Amino acid sequence: MQGLKDDFYPLKTIVLNENYRSTSEILNAANKLIAYNKEREPKDLFTNNGNGKRISINSFDNSLLEGKFVANKILELKREHQNFTFNQVAILYRSSYLSLKIENALIANQIPYKVYGGTKFYARKEIKDCLAYFRLLINEDDDISFERIINVPRRGIGDTSVLNLKEEARNAHLSMIKYIKDIIHFDTSLKAKVINEITSLIHKLDDTRNKLTNNLESYSEVLNEFIVDIGYNDYLEEKDETKDKVENVKALIDDIRSYLKEHPESSFDEYLQNITLITSQDEIENQDNVSLMTVHTAKGLEFDYVFIIGLNQGVFPNRRASEESGRGLEEERRLAYVAFTRAKKELYLTLNRGYSYSLGMNNIPSMFIKEAGIKFDNFRFIPPTSSNGPSIYQFNMNNPYEKVDKPKYNNSNIISVTKSNGIKWEVGDTCFHKVFKEGKVLKVEGDIIEVDFKDFGKKTLLGNHPMLSKKEN
Repeated sequence: MQGLKDDFYPLKTIVLNENYRSTSEILNAANKLIAYNKEREPKDLFTNNGNGKRISINSFDNSLLEGKFVANKILELKREHQNFTFNQVAILYRSSYLSLKIENALIANQIPYKVYGGTKFYARKEIKDCLAYFRLLINEDDDISFERIINVPRRGIGDTSVLNLKEEARNAHLSMIKYIKDIIHFDTSLKAKVINEITSLIHKLDDTRNKLTNNLESYSEVLNEFIVDIGYNDYLEEKDETKDKVENVKALIDDIRSYLKEHPESSFDEYLQNITLITSQDEIENQDNVSLMTVHTAKGLEFDYVFIIGLNQGVFPNRRASEESGRGLEEERRLAYVAFTRAKKELYLTLNRGYSYSLGMNNIPSMFIKEAGIKFDNFRFIPPTSSNGPSIYQFNMNNPYEKVDKPKYNNSNIISVTKSNGIKWEVGDTCFHKVFKEGKVLKVEGDIIEVDFKDFGKKTLLGNHPMLSKKEN
């Protein structure tokens, strides 16, 4: 715009600043937010639509509770408004991996939804690949899963080799994996290189299955190491400039960790069975749907009720932009402005303080909340209801934007949630493990701790693992 003024001086600017969509409450917040951008023409929107309902902001202990809140609020809107339709609702997020917990909550509450400009979480290729690998950790006779990943990432196994393997295994009345394990007892047309590649993969599957069975280390860490070990993470990195696919896989592993923590009586196998039930519902078509989409996709659209989820620093604004100033941060702020102004009647903002596997830290609020003039004295903390307890977190209500790495406050404005076993880990603690023996705590990240054991080296464990105890210094 500034270049246009210079090129065509003198130039008269006519500002179209009346908004016919949103309420004053929504526009005032959006105007305050975008005012922090310097590289823009000053323009404050106004409306004659009235003040409208106050912007709702809610914080939760974890993303699971955040998703449940959104689903429950949508059902509440349906009960309160006679002519309500799901098409009036949009759920916006900065990055596609954030849709997982929301999709699960909507499915659990039988709320129809559609992902616009993208694919439903469990239908994304990288998620299907990972779930196929994980199903093989439970059942090595799952030929459908094995056929999906046998050459993902590429292992030099051609279609002809796969067809020959399937035929030979079927004739031997064995699954493909069991056939390869016993291949020395059969005449085979498979080349040595193909057999070696498949055998190497099977060994990695067996090793990971043993780790999960022994249950000595964190499930999420074991699965993450497996994804890296088989080369799948590198495979995604090479093909994924936006890093969305990598973030989706991290979100899946984080979901597994959350599920097993929230349902300690359940198994990894039950988690996978639940996913099968969820994905089977994707075939049901419905014309009246809640709209799920990234903020980029939402440009130019409008909805009566808008939920913006994941308003955490490093998420929205994203990590790269939040660590720098200038154009990157201004673009993130413009996106937030777009998100706010998609709402016609009511705007709901949500965030959580759970541990982010993607960011490698506990979440803190987005700077955009403060810039929009939304006060934290109106901030609602929704505590967890599960006796299994959320991850340990610290949240300074006097200064909610302050990142707290470890406990160092004693005043009543700090909300502190401890684990069910009563152990509160800090860096430098000495621990004792029934198998790994004595070690020193190197890192505490939510409910996960990294320990350097004298005889076994570094291990990543659940902080409340029953084999762990704290040794007093």
